[in-house]
Amino acid sequence: MLELLAGAGLFVALFFVARRLFSKKVVAPVQTVSPQLVNWIHEELGRLLSERLKEEPRDVTASLVGAPDAEIVTKIEEAVQRVELVYERALDQQGFADLRVEIRFENGELDRSIKRIPWSELPAEVAKEFAEGGAAQLYREWRFSWQQG
Repeated sequence: MLELLAGAGLFVALFFVARRLFSKKVVAPVQTVSPQLVNWIHEELGRLLSERLKEEPRDVTASLVGAPDAEIVTKIEEAVQRVELVYERALDQQGFADLRVEIRFENGELDRSIKRIPWSELPAEVAKEFAEGGAAQLYREWRFSWQQG
C-alpha cells in the first residue's frame, strides 16, 4: 500500500514539473497584440461577459474599448478573476497557431473562445519565444483598458 501511495505521489510530482516546463506564463502589455486581434479579443470578451453579466454585448464591448460604464466595470471587476490570452502551436496545420481568450471567474468557472491565426499574426515576442523554446502553449495576461498604466 505504501508503494502505491509513493508511486501516485511521484506521478503527481512529475505531472506538475512537466506542466511547469512546457507552459510559460508572462504578463505582457496589450500593445504587443495587433489591432485586428485586439478587436477580436474585445468582441469575444464583450460576448462572453455579456452572457455572464446579463448585459447587452454592445454595452460591455463599449466599456472594454475605452468608454467604460461605471456599473458594467464594477460588475466585471466583481465577477472576473483574470483574463489570459493563450497562444498554442497548431500541431495539425503548419504555420498557424490557436489563440484562446480565457476568462477565469471568481467562482472558479472558465469561459473561452478560440481563433486560429496565421503565424504571421502572432505578436513578435510570442513568435520568438515559440521559435527559441519548446513550449506548446504560452500565456499572456490581458488587462482591461481601465487597468492599464
